[in-house]
Parts: sequence; C-alpha cells; structure tokens
Amino acid sequence: MSKITTELLLERAVPKSTRLRKIKTLNLSRLQITTEDLEPQLFSHLRHLQELDLSDNLLERLPDNLSLPNLRVLNCNSNHLEDVIALQQFPQLEELTYLNNAYLTPSDDYKVMFLLRNLRQLNGKDITKLANHVRVVNSRELTSRVSAHWGKNFRNQLPKTLAPEQLKSIRKKFVKSAQAHVAYGPSSLSEFTRWRVKMIADEFLNSLLNQESKSSPEEGEAVEEEEEEEEEEEEEEEEAEEEEEEKEEEEEEEEEEAEEEEEESTGNIVEVESKIPAKGTGVPGKRKGARSRGASKRPRPQGRAKEEPSPTRKKASRSLDERSPEGTKSSRPQAKDSPTAQDPGGTHRNGGRLPKAQGNKRASQQKVEHKEEEEEEEEEEMMMMTTRRR
Repeated sequence: MSKITTELLLERAVPKSTRLRKIKTLNLSRLQITTEDLEPQLFSHLRHLQELDLSDNLLERLPDNLSLPNLRVLNCNSNHLEDVIALQQFPQLEELTYLNNAYLTPSDDYKVMFLLRNLRQLNGKDITKLANHVRVVNSRELTSRVSAHWGKNFRNQLPKTLAPEQLKSIRKKFVKSAQAHVAYGPSSLSEFTRWRVKMIADEFLNSLLNQESKSSPEEGEAVEEEEEEEEEEEEEEEEAEEEEEEKEEEEEEEEEEAEEEEEESTGNIVEVESKIPAKGTGVPGKRKGARSRGASKRPRPQGRAKEEPSPTRKKASRSLDERSPEGTKSSRPQAKDSPTAQDPGGTHRNGGRLPKAQGNKRASQQKVEHKEEEEEEEEEEMMMMTTRRR
C-alpha cells in the first residue's frame, strides 16, 4: 500500500487545505518515499501546485507522468536519483535542487539546463548564462560536427530506395560512429556530449530522409512549378514591356499635340499682328474696310444689276435734269408718243410702264437704294474730311 494518500497530502499542504486542487505548496520530505509511492493518478489533482519538497527520501527517479503543469520549485536533495531526464515533464520549473544524490554528475547538470528552458537556479546557483551557452553554442557546434561526420563517412552509403531494415542498420551505425568520433568540451562532460550527439544524429538523419522522400515524388511537380513560374515571369515581363511602349507612345502623342498647339498659337499671333495696321497706313485701311463692309451689306442679284442703271448714270441724268428742265419736258411727250415693244410675257421694254404692282415694288427698291447711296456718300465725305484734318 502506498504511503501517500489524499489525507496525507491535505495534511502536509502549506497551509493545510481541504481540497487538493487548492494546494500550492506541499512538503513531503523525510517520509521514506520511494518512486512507487508517487502515484500519478493522485498527483494529477494537484493542478495548482507550485512548490514541492521531496528531500530526504528514497527516490531513485521520478515517474514520467506526474502532471504538475504549474510546478516552479522542486527540492530533491538527499535522494538516490540516477537520472534527470524525467524532470523535463516540468517545463515551468525555475528552481531545482538535487544535492547529495550520489549518482548524478556534472553532465546531468548540463542535461537539466538543456531540457528546462525556464530554469534560472540550479542547486542554489544562477545558471542563466551557462544555460544559454549550453542551449545555443554547444548545440550549434555539435550539430555542425555531426553533419560533417555524415558527409565524410556515410553520404555514399545511403541508397536511393531504402528498406526499413537497411535504414535501421544505417541509423545504428551512424549514431554509434558519431558518438565515438564527435567530441566537444571537456572530458568531464563526455557523457553529456554523447547524449547530445545521439539526439542530434537521430534528428539529422530523420530530416535527411524526409527531404529525400519528399523530393523523389515531387521532383516532377517541382519541375512543373518551376516552368510555370518561368512562364509567369515571362508574361509579366512582356506585359511590363507593352505598358512601357504604350506609355512612350502616349508621351510622344502628348508632345506632338503640345507642338501643334504651340504652332497654332504662334500662327494666330502672326495673323493678329498682320491685321494690326501700321501708323502711316491707318486711314486708307479704314476706308477700305468701310467700303468692304458696305459692299458686304448690299449683295445684289445679277439680273437686277443688268436691268437697273448704275448709280453714276443716275447721278448724271439727275444733274442733266436739274440743269436743263426744258430738255426733260420736251423728252417726256416723246416718251409717251414712242411706241413700246412688248415681250411675249407682257412686260414693257425700253423704259415702258410696268404693271401697277410691279411699279410700286420697283419704286420702293429704288428708294432703299437711293438711301443707301446717300449714306455711302456721307461716309466717304466724312472719311475725306477726317483725312484732310489729319
């Protein structure tokens, strides 16, 4: 029968407790406890236990599954411990003491420092710097030497198709050879070195075999992936080149448009400057402009121009009528007596009378033309007066 019971745990709790799950500190020292007395099922209820004292007992090792996830302080002084590997089940352990255990060596100290990443104190000493050296520098150096030993002695012995029996044989030979030939650190740590070399050799061989097993069925896929990547890269390069060409074309078009706009603007400026008259030629330009405007205002049809007498003739006839009234009087009866020829449409020629409606229209047109001529004469007189004044 086990010496440790629920009542004992509640009694030895500090302070005493009524429930196992409430215990945070437990003192089990000097009870003549052996490894068999530590029942994992009972200790699994100590979920919140943080400090445990197992000193002055008869422990040769610790059970592997005590399930103490929050344990931070452990005292195993004055026992018969032979190995410390079981301590890795307490990952939150910060303080550990196992003095007066005759079978433990300095190599066990290095094992504990490697296994317990949160350990700060070992046997009452601060081990922070030494533990970092063991975890980082020592491990890196040993890994490098194990890899070199494989490349030198075992690389050519690994066949492409490996049977389980062959793998087991090669693994055994490689680990044994590495432990015998790979060395690092003082001789007092040879046990720790052999322990770490075995661990590193197994990890190295597993990773190597995994790489080869993955590469063999995936070689074709890898090649296809590389080809696809190359094609994608080529397509991306082509797209980039096309984009650059389009940008260059757009820039050229913009430059051409800018040049055309500049040419148009300069041409407009030249036209404006050519339209501005010089100082000595200001008046004739105005007269020509006035005449041209007058001409543009009064477009005349060709038929009317043939039928109507020119204004100069009208002026001459008007002056003659004013000067010789007798001649006009004598000419009128002749006009009445003179026979008039008619065209087939019934219109009178050679100054004959027109129908009444056409005569009224003719008279109104003559009035408008007479008024325009008078306005034109007034404009010319005004322009001549201004030129004389200048």
